[in-house]
Amino acid sequence: MLLFLCSLSIAAAEFSFASNGKEQCVIAMPDEPVGFEKDAVEDLRTYLGKMTGAKFQVFPESKVP
Repeated sequence: MLLFLCSLSIAAAEFSFASNGKEQCVIAMPDEPVGFEKDAVEDLRTYLGKMTGAKFQVFPESKVP
């Protein structure tokens, strides 16, 4: 488990979520979110925005650009 978390953090460090306050990706959520998925997506959007200064768009999986 620790190895997985370490590799995940390394992969995230190499990915640019935003640059100069502009998002470099979008957030995809299931077409039919269940349970806490909507809240989780909104939390992700909020905290990525706070960390990067960017405003992230959320799209259903079937409509991701």
